[in-house]
Amino acid sequence: MLIFACGQPDKNKKEEPQQPYLPVTAYILSEIKALDSQAVGILKRTTSGQRTDSAFIPLEQFRQLAANFLSKELDSASFHENFTEDSFYDQATDYMTFAYRCKKPSSALQRVDVLISPGLSFDKVRNIYMEKAYMSGDTAITQRMTWKPGTSFSIITSRSVAAQKPQVEQVKVTWDPAAY
Repeated sequence: MLIFACGQPDKNKKEEPQQPYLPVTAYILSEIKALDSQAVGILKRTTSGQRTDSAFIPLEQFRQLAANFLSKELDSASFHENFTEDSFYDQATDYMTFAYRCKKPSSALQRVDVLISPGLSFDKVRNIYMEKAYMSGDTAITQRMTWKPGTSFSIITSRSVAAQKPQVEQVKVTWDPAAY
């Protein structure tokens, strides 16, 4: 009887219901997959200092760059334990913002903001913004990333070593010809 009692869950203990969060990774994966079936050029524009280079890139390079948005922290079953969610409606822009902040300072992914334009029949994601901060050897790396559905994404990377001036590089990848 003692073994049976120890193995039973406490029926009086109530678990807090987990609030659903926006499936950011699934959304971005669907955007990447949608590009597989489109016959469009993918333009990559890189700016570092005063120099800007641009070139059309193959789909594989697009996927490699887009992988920066596919953080394992968002897929984790412990997402609710590691992130807090705040949401608010901005009447001036007519957007809903879902802001996710990481509770763990050691996590690379620190912030995710999703802007949604609410509609009568469905909501439309307008923008996904992410911030990452991590160390690679003696270099502090900060990434500010923006995904604009159906159009483009950009990654601004800042690399700092000790007292040196940070090196900043912006990569913008565009697959909507109207936005080139």
